[in-house]
Amino acid sequence: KEHGHCRPTKPTHAKLYEWSSDQRIKSKNRLLSVDQIELLDKIDFPWETNTPKWTEMYLELKDYHNDKGHLRLGQDDNANMYDWMDTQRKLYHGIVKKPVLSDTQIEKLEEISFCWSLDGKERAWHEKYTEAVELYKEH
Repeated sequence: KEHGHCRPTKPTHAKLYEWSSDQRIKSKNRLLSVDQIELLDKIDFPWETNTPKWTEMYLELKDYHNDKGHLRLGQDDNANMYDWMDTQRKLYHGIVKKPVLSDTQIEKLEEISFCWSLDGKERAWHEKYTEAVELYKEH
């Protein structure tokens, strides 16, 4: 949890780095069980050696959510992330056709209370509602 990812480096975690490489090879050769794949997906296992852009952006958004407790991110806060979030909404609603969002990607975004609405006012309402739910759970 300290780093929020499962991307071991060879200098600091040599054995885990090698094991991770083996998992990628086994996956490509269809030698991992569905259960093993699901478990690795749950910890955001990096299936690609170069973290794909979607995963990189998702992890950055997840870190933001963990730090701030919300996803109210304006274009002035982080234009790159704001645009990425807008693209995810457009992909979800079929406004942008490619690439297609996978069920796993949709689930990951929903786990951090990502709002799919294209309407800014509706998103603002959703964010405040999510905040109220969290406060309710705490008390």
